[in-house]
Amino acid sequence: MKAMQRDLFGRYGVAGDLKREPDFTLTLSGVRDEESSFALAVLCGLTLLVIPSNATLIYDLDVVLVGNKPPQSYSVKVKNGITTCTEIIFLPFLPIFWVGSYHATNDMADYAYEELRKQGGFQR
Repeated sequence: MKAMQRDLFGRYGVAGDLKREPDFTLTLSGVRDEESSFALAVLCGLTLLVIPSNATLIYDLDVVLVGNKPPQSYSVKVKNGITTCTEIIFLPFLPIFWVGSYHATNDMADYAYEELRKQGGFQR
């Protein structure tokens, strides 16, 4: 996949110094919603993480790829979520939650790319 990305983006040079007009315009819109209890989060902080607190991050995104030459439009809806728990017992494992969040966003990007490619996007 790295070689494919190099072919796709390598022709344009560094950001801000485009050698030619791009073939595509990518638009990302949507929401990132966090579902958690404010009271439980305050209680968790006041007890120095002895009482646990959970938060669920939900990503609901619309990805639109528009081909500029000739004008064509491709779109995909991407939705994903991750739940994190804050508790003193889990404190040494905190980086695991960060890794989980990182992988969730990477999974969404990979899914969007594959779905847009299946629709015919990136076929220049």
